Amino acid sequence: MATEMMNQILNALVHGTLICVCTGFCLLGLLGVWKWFFGVVQRVLFALFPALRAWSENRQNRRNGRR
Repeated sequence: MATEMMNQILNALVHGTLICVCTGFCLLGLLGVWKWFFGVVQRVLFALFPALRAWSENRQNRRNGRR
């Protein structure tokens, strides 16, 4: 009886660990896709509106303390 209970607890721990690891990999994959997507959107906007690139660079320079 005690052995069966310990087996169930260990199985639950292994199952939970596998679910957490798989969920973590899925979330990292989603973050990578969103980062890529936002990069594509930024490149498209810079291609459509060239003045936006200069504005963005000036804003980053001001944020970093360079003028």
